[in-house]
Amino acid sequence: MSWPPESGDTAPWIVNGKARLETLAAAGKRWTVTLGDADQGRQATWLTSLVSALIGTPKDEAISTGDAAGRFLRLVLGLVERLALFAGADKAAIVNNALLSVSPIGPSGLHGLAGALREAAARWPKRVVAARGIVAHRDAVKACAALAGGTSFPSRVSYAFDLTERKLPDKINAERDQALLRKAKLERIVHDDFTLADLDAAHAQYTAVYIGRHGSRNPQLTPVFFADVHRTRGAEFFGLKSNGVLQAFVALRDHGDFLSVPLIGYRTDVDKKAGLYRQIFALALEIGRERKAIVNFGAGAGHYKKLRGANLAIEYTIIIPTRATMVGRALHAMLKASEEPLERLVPKAISRFGG
Repeated sequence: MSWPPESGDTAPWIVNGKARLETLAAAGKRWTVTLGDADQGRQATWLTSLVSALIGTPKDEAISTGDAAGRFLRLVLGLVERLALFAGADKAAIVNNALLSVSPIGPSGLHGLAGALREAAARWPKRVVAARGIVAHRDAVKACAALAGGTSFPSRVSYAFDLTERKLPDKINAERDQALLRKAKLERIVHDDFTLADLDAAHAQYTAVYIGRHGSRNPQLTPVFFADVHRTRGAEFFGLKSNGVLQAFVALRDHGDFLSVPLIGYRTDVDKKAGLYRQIFALALEIGRERKAIVNFGAGAGHYKKLRGANLAIEYTIIIPTRATMVGRALHAMLKASEEPLERLVPKAISRFGG
């Protein structure tokens, strides 16, 4: 078995999403495609549900904003979400989804993406075809979308640290985190040191943080998922232990242009003064520095990451609506007409409500 798998139902790995995996080839590369069901429900994970990713999650993030603009945004997104679910927009083919974060696509990953999207549209003509998490120059993304016959638009802000010169951020918060990591003197373990008990603990820590604290649309991953990703090295695990017990962990995935952080967790039942999140965050940066890499921490916790020297980047989505139905053709025309306005307005909205 390799990761991501060649095909199969996602049920063994994800609880809150109905989908299956398929594979296609384009430009000499293997592309994983997630085929979501149209009846996943409003709380389906954004990994398998296009509606949850593009509409539901931003709606949830706007809940913390109590002003008039936030209330209006939630109202509009709620209506759009209902319409999208009614129209069956969740019946999508999401290209390059390895079930790890969004498997972001960097500049080098754009090579062949247009062909993969066209191939997916031809193979599944009744589905909306999409690629998410594209971190590249706007003009390159627009060109790729045009070649694929689709529309591109900004979808979220992500945060990255450029450690290619082997220098950690000189922000005082980052320096304090590194000092805390050194002072705590927790035992560091690498991928091959993880036991089954450690993976079970990592699963529990991830669940406590991302499901317990940050919302039900995050993927509710299973212990089997953790075991399979670890065994196949779909991501590389690192951890911090005390007296033989895992305290925190992080998993990194190499995308060529950068490392992503698809999995992270820590014990939530210990004193916050221990700063376990700060420590595992600092460890991830240290690993990135050792490997002279850019570390993309994705979206969320924007204020925390900016205080530690993160660079902001806009992630783009490319969509090819189905032409097989009247609703699909109408959606295609609507997206084409709104491409430029979305390019101006969405970054402002996600910076305010989701960044």
